[in-house]
Amino acid sequence: MLEHFYDEIFIPPAVQRECKTGAAQIALQHSFFNVVPVNNILLLNMGEGEKEVLSLAFERDIKEILTDDLRPYNYALRNGLSPINSFEFIVAAKEAQFIDKVQPVLDAMREKGEGIHEELYQEILRQAEEL
Repeated sequence: MLEHFYDEIFIPPAVQRECKTGAAQIALQHSFFNVVPVNNILLLNMGEGEKEVLSLAFERDIKEILTDDLRPYNYALRNGLSPINSFEFIVAAKEAQFIDKVQPVLDAMREKGEGIHEELYQEILRQAEEL
């Protein structure tokens, strides 16, 4: 679905290393993912992938970053970036008519072990106007 929104997605090496198995490993094989080096890694109290994503965004003047981690999400907001998490992306995919409903996507995520608590689940469905 990402290819419907973006022509190219830059991935720093640390994120590539983190995506060793499953759907993430398969997804990175698509041609719109471009692994690029990071020249100056920010000194932040975060994981390597998160630091490299933020560093790459600032180096290349990229405004949107994709992250599900709260710490880099909030750091990005405070520093003029536009972070997007999976749930926002799924709602945007529905609004752009790439998917019909959000609920089956959320249910599949829950079945795969994503920790989507009931309150968040209901809020996302409200945002998607499915309640």
